[in-house]
Amino acid sequence: MFEPKAIGPIAVQRANGVVDVVVADEVEAVRVAKQYLSYFQGATSEWACADQRLLRHVIPEDRKRSYDVRAVVDALFDSGSVLRATPASSGSG
Repeated sequence: MFEPKAIGPIAVQRANGVVDVVVADEVEAVRVAKQYLSYFQGATSEWACADQRLLRHVIPEDRKRSYDVRAVVDALFDSGSVLRATPASSGSG
């Protein structure tokens, strides 16, 4: 068993690809692990998604214009089914 400081700071582990999702504490780690495992439960009878008409407007017609990729992902996939490896506020990933 290693102490957390013996393996290096989380920023180094994230950059090296050892850690995919950085969380604040054990409570959040359990929540994220449960969310990830839920993707492998098989077919579900209930689900929800964003209004698919939003997809008409999240990508600009002019392909040279920038757009919010997170908005595309949120509109495209089932609600609550996207696990981001980086926080939404980080501006990366």
